[in-house]
Amino acid sequence: MSHNLDIKIKKLIGDSDRRLLILNQKHKGKKDCVMLRLWEMYIRNATAIRTLLAGGFYEEAFSIQRLSLEHMFNFFAFAVDDNFMDAFHNNSEFELPKALKGLKTSIAKCEDDSLTPEKRSKLEAKLTEYKEDPVVSLGQSLFNVANKSELASFYDSQYRLLSLSYAHSTLISVLNSIKENDIEDLIKNLASNIEIMYLKTFDVWPENPK
Repeated sequence: MSHNLDIKIKKLIGDSDRRLLILNQKHKGKKDCVMLRLWEMYIRNATAIRTLLAGGFYEEAFSIQRLSLEHMFNFFAFAVDDNFMDAFHNNSEFELPKALKGLKTSIAKCEDDSLTPEKRSKLEAKLTEYKEDPVVSLGQSLFNVANKSELASFYDSQYRLLSLSYAHSTLISVLNSIKENDIEDLIKNLASNIEIMYLKTFDVWPENPK
């Protein structure tokens, strides 16, 4: 890892941690809490990426960078759209019953006693609840979020490239060979993106100066 960029990344992580601590103490609203949590997860991911790169765990670093971009898209969407909370919440509500159905199917195939009658009853009650009052998807795909967040160029470049090899276990991910310039690009993007996130917080919470 470039020594100068590593120093920059380390400093930005430290500056971000200190500012996050201050903002968490001052802002308790629902939207603020969600945004600050997204930023916290982004900072933690940056710390993990730095550690993984130092240890030679390159595939893992690239995978986490992809997740970091998702946090970044959501954070910026919150920053530019006062109504994004509804879509963000709805998306989680829409995915939950699908996960529950999958869980029920998996457990039905299991022959051990992992599901007690009480737990089975609660699961079936929750599924019935969603059937009676279904949540309609708003079609809030990550592509739409990226465009809403004004970071469409990041989606079309960084995110799409990372998704090809680091989103799922595929033949492409198995055959993919990481080159030195790929690692250099990751480090540059990491440094740049952390700074972009850090500076954006001053647009969102301008009453807390640098």
